[in-house]
Amino acid sequence: MTPAPLLTKKEIAIYLRVSPRTIDVWCAARLLPFRMAGPRKRFSLDDVNAYLSRHRVTPSSPAST
Repeated sequence: MTPAPLLTKKEIAIYLRVSPRTIDVWCAARLLPFRMAGPRKRFSLDDVNAYLSRHRVTPSSPAST
């Protein structure tokens, strides 16, 4: 089994459709899992997807009228 490749900040920002600055903010707040590769952050797509699944907000049921 081959481990999933690690993505750069720019790649994960594109994947999540946010700016690289938003990724920095989320990482500083420890809201997004990452690994350090020397001085740079790297992101596992599996880790990010698992985190997003655990923190998914489901829409509330529509109000009856």
